[in-house]
Amino acid sequence: MITSADILQSRSWAPPQEEAELARMVNDMAADWAGRFPRRFIGSFVLPLGDPAMMLRELERALSLGLRVANLPSNYRGDYLGHERYEELWAALHQHGLAAFIHPDGIRDPWFQDYAMWNSIGQSIEEVKVMSSLIYQGVMERHPGLKIAMAHGGGYMPHYMGRLDRNATFRPDTMRNLSKLPSAYLRDFYYDSCVYDARTLEILVERVGADRIVLGGDYPFADIAPLDLLRQASRLTDEQRGMIAGGTAMRLLELDPAAYSSQ
Repeated sequence: MITSADILQSRSWAPPQEEAELARMVNDMAADWAGRFPRRFIGSFVLPLGDPAMMLRELERALSLGLRVANLPSNYRGDYLGHERYEELWAALHQHGLAAFIHPDGIRDPWFQDYAMWNSIGQSIEEVKVMSSLIYQGVMERHPGLKIAMAHGGGYMPHYMGRLDRNATFRPDTMRNLSKLPSAYLRDFYYDSCVYDARTLEILVERVGADRIVLGGDYPFADIAPLDLLRQASRLTDEQRGMIAGGTAMRLLELDPAAYSSQ
């Protein structure tokens, strides 16, 4: 099994220089893991998003370390990732053919703090917000083929696109950065399978295709193993399960299956 080591802990509280230093520490450790176990791990990296110049320098340094996946939060101090301040980041990731994995680092609205709703429904709402930002602010339009994988199957976004598409007719101003219906951008994203419900996974496959879904876990919090969830999704074919279990990720990361066949 190929594993991308994900380390997501927001550093938005830190001043720019400290944030950059913390990002370097995280990335050095990820590079060490990947370097010691190159047939087991694909290294990922975090970025200091508070300063654009530092962000791009650390991106280039992460590349020099052999890291392959950018780990990003859904927003940074309230700016979601479609914001113009991140245009250079998306252009650089697209240019280098790197993948990005977006995982929210929590929702801070006080209403969501009761009953742990910041985690149960808040994360999925954050995924809707960041995907909407990337679509409506034109990132997916400007960078066709950009490789973005969304945590938790994209939250609620893939399952409730009708009202967005309706606005293409009734609110044409919403289409100013788009060349196609909002729902048509769903297949421009990738998604992980960490949705905790077999039927939800089946519907996600129906909506975007198994070729856009990678295996996702939630270690150590998950109460079901990722492959067990695939087995419970009885409407999936063996071919679809194989794609989600590893085939899609191999293509996304442009890996040679033969190099990992013994693992």
